[in-house]
Amino acid sequence: MTVSTLPATPGPMAEALPVGPLSRAKGRSGPLSVGVIVDLVWGPWAGGHVKCWERLAAAAAAYPRDVDVTVHFLGDRTGIVELADNARFRLHRPLINTKWLGFTQNPQNHTCLAPFHMGLAHALGGHDIVHATGAFFSLAKTALRHARRRGIPLTYSFHTDTVGYTRHYSKEILRRWFGDGMILRFLVDTVRYNEISGDRMQTVLDNYLQQCDWVLASKPEDRAVAERVVPKERVSFLRRGIDREVFAPTRRDRKRLLNSYGIGEDRFVVIFAGRVDDAKNVMVLVDAVRRLLDRGAPVHMLIAGTGDRAADIRALLGSAVTCCGQVDPDTLGWLYASADAFAFPSEVEVLPNVVNEARACGLPALISDTGGSARLVGRSGIDAWCLPGRDVAAWAEAIAALMHDEARRRALGEAGYNHVTTALPGWDDVLSQDLLPIWRRVIEERLARAPG
Repeated sequence: MTVSTLPATPGPMAEALPVGPLSRAKGRSGPLSVGVIVDLVWGPWAGGHVKCWERLAAAAAAYPRDVDVTVHFLGDRTGIVELADNARFRLHRPLINTKWLGFTQNPQNHTCLAPFHMGLAHALGGHDIVHATGAFFSLAKTALRHARRRGIPLTYSFHTDTVGYTRHYSKEILRRWFGDGMILRFLVDTVRYNEISGDRMQTVLDNYLQQCDWVLASKPEDRAVAERVVPKERVSFLRRGIDREVFAPTRRDRKRLLNSYGIGEDRFVVIFAGRVDDAKNVMVLVDAVRRLLDRGAPVHMLIAGTGDRAADIRALLGSAVTCCGQVDPDTLGWLYASADAFAFPSEVEVLPNVVNEARACGLPALISDTGGSARLVGRSGIDAWCLPGRDVAAWAEAIAALMHDEARRRALGEAGYNHVTTALPGWDDVLSQDLLPIWRRVIEERLARAPG
């Protein structure tokens, strides 16, 4: 993809974008123009939140007469990435970049803290509806202000458990500043700083949702959060799709795994995909693999992703781990299919794409019994295996059980594959069935209320 750069000061380009029903009411024609707001940096290392909207924007290309989608991301430079005549990414440089503050070096976590983003505000001028995917940072705040000022609909969908991440990362930041001593214990156990920080974020989210025309939840817990502040008839679900060509068992290729990474066919390969940090409980899995190695088990850990724990993992596992870094979806597809089991102990998830992608490749999946991962499972032990997210011994024993029981491994993988392929929609289905009807409805309602 090529990024066409824009000047730092926005020009008239936003006005040239196709426009939809609200603009047609003013005598202009075109498809429904939607501006999607993602307060994260777009890049090849991006996580599931960004990847979800990459795939939905690509799906929009099949509906040129119905919708024109611009996904607004943060970026290292201002520019536009054209996907199709009716689908594009628009990148905005952060005004106050969290990268500058040194809280984390993982690019997946960075955002903009400015209270208002003038460049985004200008770019939103051509849209008939704005769809927010967060409530806390610069782009989301600007989108809310723009929607209220211009009188256009604002919808929202859950993608990241920002409240949960706030509780986790605020504690990690305190540990980085003060170490593991008395000050940390006082701030966490007595002051409850990390819990208070999470509660504040929950209040921000509640206030934001109250001002939305519609909210799309990803799991029942999200729906419950929304329905505390939004009428229940204004809440629906947004599913996650799957690309069945990229993620399929037929892509298994152990010779390629050997040639690319030197992983022998006699190794039992456990793959983890995602951010390589403590928020994903990755060290629980690493410690479990270390226990098996100490018993002489022929296990190898394969990691697709980046994060600040990569060096620690290499130090613990040595030649028994391969850290691939961030990989593109096509590469990830054959990595999944070429492994023997998928393990994902993260407890702070909404609906993680990686779980469905791995099962679509026929892998038996070991996942946390807490958080959004478990919501993807029909029956634990049948189409996936749910485990306590922080119990190293349980993860070690589960991996060992799959390693020594080929029939169980095959049954778990086949059941997971069948569940995913029969229950999950394609990304075009998610767009056409979950999103487009809602966007049309709230616009029609806004038009019906408009004077004249």
